[in-house]
Amino acid sequence: MKKPISLALLLFTAFLAWGSLAGAENTSDETLRVSATDTTSGKLDAKLVGGAGINVDNLVPTGDQKLTISAKDKLVNQGDLLTNDGGDDKTLAVGTNGQVLVVDLTTANGIKWDDGTDFSAPGPIGDTTASTGDFTTLNATDYEWKGLRQIVFVLEVKNDGGTIKHRVQNLRKTSGSPGTDGFTSGISGLSGTFGNTPTLSSSVDFVNGVGIRPAVPTNLMFDFDVTQDAGSTGAFLIPILIQDTTGNNLAVLTGASSESINGGASKFRLSLALADSVSGATVNWNTSNIPSGKYLKIIVMGYVNV
Repeated sequence: MKKPISLALLLFTAFLAWGSLAGAENTSDETLRVSATDTTSGKLDAKLVGGAGINVDNLVPTGDQKLTISAKDKLVNQGDLLTNDGGDDKTLAVGTNGQVLVVDLTTANGIKWDDGTDFSAPGPIGDTTASTGDFTTLNATDYEWKGLRQIVFVLEVKNDGGTIKHRVQNLRKTSGSPGTDGFTSGISGLSGTFGNTPTLSSSVDFVNGVGIRPAVPTNLMFDFDVTQDAGSTGAFLIPILIQDTTGNNLAVLTGASSESINGGASKFRLSLALADSVSGATVNWNTSNIPSGKYLKIIVMGYVNV
């Protein structure tokens, strides 16, 4: 009589069979397919890690293909930038405090960190180069235009007991205070002290930067440091008569001529011409047109060579 097979034996046999199947090695090739639509909706590495089903037939069109996935280095420092050198992505390290990002096609990345111009402490108005320091008081050494320098000052011409005299007045206070403040560079000798106004010649020099033109006493000339432009677009003066106590209804115009003074080199000089304001005819800078105790005050401004 045969013995019946026990339930325990049957279970043991089934367990051995399952273990044999589970331990068998799978040597067949595996194919990974990634769909193009899968890659545009998010990071590919995130999908792989997530374990979701991925279908990429569009990226593996035919035959056996090899897909390599590598992780890009992450930016780790505060302020670092991801750039491209035309062939690969590169990290541009952050610059230093105060630097600015500028385009520079001579560098590999096409951009770089650079020290910007420091405008926190600007220099004098009119400077063409960056400088340091506070804005300074404008004077003639600071302000130039097209190679010419600005001049602005107040000239007083008076008859002092039968002698024509002149001085420069304070530009801020023309009621009587003398002074040489303002824009006076380019003219030698200007002074806030009255000086006798000479009639210039080959042997008579300027006094305090001013004199009456030789042989043409209608013009009051200045002792310019250098010759002035003779062209119509060169140096120029603009006189503004602000006070006339002579009672002769005078006007002040402009003139120019080449003169050699006191044996010096001939220079093209700018001058002020005295005139009758009604007729326009020029008159002389003398005691007849400026009576004793009377005076003229003129703002002289313009641009000159220095």
